[in-house]
Amino acid sequence: MRQAAKIVTLLLASFALALMLQWGGGVSPIQASHQNSPARTQAEVASSGSVFLPIVVAPSCPSTGGIRLQMGKVAAGSITSASEKDAHDFCGNEGDIIRLDMSTTTGDLNPEATIYRADGTQLCDESSISSSFTMECTLDTIGIHKILVGDRSRNDTGSYAIYLQRLNNPGGATAKNFGDVVTGALTSIVERDTYTFEGAIGDVIRFDMSTTTGGLNPEATIYRADGTQLCDESSISSSFTMECTLDTNGIHKILVGDRSQNDTGSYMLSLTRLN
Repeated sequence: MRQAAKIVTLLLASFALALMLQWGGGVSPIQASHQNSPARTQAEVASSGSVFLPIVVAPSCPSTGGIRLQMGKVAAGSITSASEKDAHDFCGNEGDIIRLDMSTTTGDLNPEATIYRADGTQLCDESSISSSFTMECTLDTIGIHKILVGDRSRNDTGSYAIYLQRLNNPGGATAKNFGDVVTGALTSIVERDTYTFEGAIGDVIRFDMSTTTGGLNPEATIYRADGTQLCDESSISSSFTMECTLDTNGIHKILVGDRSQNDTGSYMLSLTRLN
């Protein structure tokens, strides 16, 4: 029994160490007080049957004074002066692929967004001469990233909605199986509902989506496990069918929304593996 307990404790220690390496490490006050206590030799630790478990600390992402955005959520704001830039931020890791959707909800705003690294250097930028855009950006540093949003030409004002999602590890995603029929609703013009499914190389996927209420022009994008885009389809009417052949194994993601980011509504979708 005691030997089994030691094995479990060692496994927990390995897991904690792996997490600490993944997140870049860190020492908490609890761990620091432990490290400042009298040293124990390996023999003393072995004879007591105990193993020190490191306290894992995730990267610190304190507020920068902006609005903290959450993955898979919609945020709203307004630009009341033509030269105004609203500040938002989010916590990200190196290698994350971020999708940002922005749409004007009132006024004549031509939306623009710029993503900055934790050190303040510019990483990605996108804007539109109409009322909406979609931007994908791969992070190359860890920590707090900032987003400044405003009017493209700094001569118009208006209200806006923005949606942020991490494509390689999405927030708020719903897992689905082949053969499931799913219903959902988009209550913001910029919103994207996120679904996941397990797929393998060579699988041929059929995806059907239809609007059930509202003026939604449906759109769906399938992403690989690493967050890169694989297939995309949309309709200027109320329904479409898409076939997509998978070229990687793992958890794939589907983001669904309105094609032009200017309508809302309810929908129904289904996912079928043809092979």
